Amino acid sequence: MDSEGSSKTRSTASLNCSDEDTPLLARSNSGSSSATSGTAEPGKKRQCLSLEPVAVALCFGWSMSGIVLSNQIIHQTCLYMGYNASLCATLGANTNSSHARELEALVQPTVAKITMASSIITSVIPALCGLFLGPWSDKFGRKPVMIMPCVGYVVSFITKAIICQVSTRTPLNPWLYVFADIPAALSGGTTVFCAGMFSYLADVSNEENRAVRMGMLQGSSLGGAFMGMLSSSFILQWTSTSTVFVISASMMLFGMAYVLILIEDSVDRSPANVSMGRCRKLREIFRLDLVMDIFNTFFKARSGNDRGIIWLTVVIGAFSVLGSGGSNIFYLFTRNKFNWSLEQYTIWQSADLFSIIVGNFLGILILKKVFKLPDIAIAFVSVLCFSGDSFIKGLASHGWQLYLATGLTPLKGTEGAALMALSSKILPSQDIAKVYSMAMSLTATVPLAAAPLFTYIYSQTLTTAPEAFNFVASGIFAVNILFVGIIHVLLKNRQNHQRLYAAEDGENEVLA
Repeated sequence: MDSEGSSKTRSTASLNCSDEDTPLLARSNSGSSSATSGTAEPGKKRQCLSLEPVAVALCFGWSMSGIVLSNQIIHQTCLYMGYNASLCATLGANTNSSHARELEALVQPTVAKITMASSIITSVIPALCGLFLGPWSDKFGRKPVMIMPCVGYVVSFITKAIICQVSTRTPLNPWLYVFADIPAALSGGTTVFCAGMFSYLADVSNEENRAVRMGMLQGSSLGGAFMGMLSSSFILQWTSTSTVFVISASMMLFGMAYVLILIEDSVDRSPANVSMGRCRKLREIFRLDLVMDIFNTFFKARSGNDRGIIWLTVVIGAFSVLGSGGSNIFYLFTRNKFNWSLEQYTIWQSADLFSIIVGNFLGILILKKVFKLPDIAIAFVSVLCFSGDSFIKGLASHGWQLYLATGLTPLKGTEGAALMALSSKILPSQDIAKVYSMAMSLTATVPLAAAPLFTYIYSQTLTTAPEAFNFVASGIFAVNILFVGIIHVLLKNRQNHQRLYAAEDGENEVLA
């Protein structure tokens, strides 16, 4: 469903393996013993094969299947509710028929609930998986945590293809698609895969080129999502919904094979871990003491307002995900408000993602290199764009105004990279990945509240003011403006604190 496509590639967007949603899996300090950490030391980084092809393939498969599934669920729900096939075929057919609009209003509440359930399952379960798989990857490598989600997605996509194929012969309950998401969720989903991918990249890069490497990987992810969105409606016209899911499954297989065969693991495993049996390795996943280490690192006291700054960056990420909860029902909104077809929606969505790609590349480059803006200023511009984008969408009375919102807010989504860079400058090297791992899991649970909230608002205003949820999203994003301002003040206090201690240290050295 749409949550599986647009929100995964979101600026939250949502499919997306963007920096905003890619906190690193727990990675111990290189100085720790091999019994607790196997990550290579900074001076021994390996030059490994690029992960960009995997990012392109997987994000292509996720985004292509997401919106196609939303369209399939609408049609299948209509049939399951007892309406005849000819009448259900008018849904999404870009017709102004009053009967089609009435039927759309009857079907959409059920579709919104299915989308909500899927969003919760594919967010909360992977968040829990991330807490356990994070420290586990320190000992046994990054490759397993990138391969496992691919396996889960292959099973989920094949299951959806089977459901689609059977539904062409007899009406099936559309809630079956929610159960089809369970294998992908249990294997970690996009949350664990993206975290593992960026952890691997952090292992094999250094501080000088890490930002560039992550930018390239983020750009590849967005590029794959862009191609998937743009091509989804055309592939559906040329083939069938079942074929779309088979193609998505093949993308997952490609990613799994690429990582398994061509990628060298970045973790130097100890001989004891290498010789450990498979059953014992699986049991190691559920070691609570390693999970508690992540909790202790995240909540421990820090000097100079550092803990407050770190927590606020996590809160900003959580509010960004909360505000993006409307992406799960935005396709339904465009059908209801503008009578858009699947092709019209995917073209706009592709344009929106392309705008974000340009904003993340050229926008950050110009703001950093030309205007010399600090990371916190880039984060401010980004959250301001998010709020303005949702507000303009709420005011839109014609489809072209959605393109206007896209054109005016290309920098939305850049706060993720800016806040990651800010956090990495504050945290000790041994704490960076653990904090990111905790932040990932906390943020991934937000759809537990976001999905029901926006589903309820949209269902209650469907026939009166279907655009209302956009104004709610704009208000949620506006709260982030306040949080960014508080971080700015705390950073100023931190700088004054550091200068004061530097001056005292200098005086002590003179006296010595």
